[in-house]
Amino acid sequence: MYVRFAVQGIDAYSSRKQGLLVASSLLLDEGRLEKHEAELVQHLVDWFNEHLRVPSVLKSWDTIRALSWFKASAAKPIGQMWELTHVLRAHGEHVEFFNTDDPGNIIYEDKWQVVATPRKGQRRPW
Repeated sequence: MYVRFAVQGIDAYSSRKQGLLVASSLLLDEGRLEKHEAELVQHLVDWFNEHLRVPSVLKSWDTIRALSWFKASAAKPIGQMWELTHVLRAHGEHVEFFNTDDPGNIIYEDKWQVVATPRKGQRRPW
């Protein structure tokens, strides 16, 4: 089982719903957060930057439609995502939680996440 968090905004690169790390970083950059919220979001973003690798496949134009998914066993990063969810929802963002047994063609995997590209004809709400 794989899980993904997303907001309604569309990511400029993948043309899919935007992930929480991007959405929360935008809130932070725009200065729309209260001081305690900004500190929490910065702490969470820093935690992800330290503990979660950004796979190089996400930087390639060949895999522009690829999405990151957490493995259901990734309790710590999923817990951190719920913290970001609370902040985003407090600022009017509609956060969605998706789960699937089939994220697509897996092109990267580590202990916490996979990156997958959609299979031909694969239509999903995420």
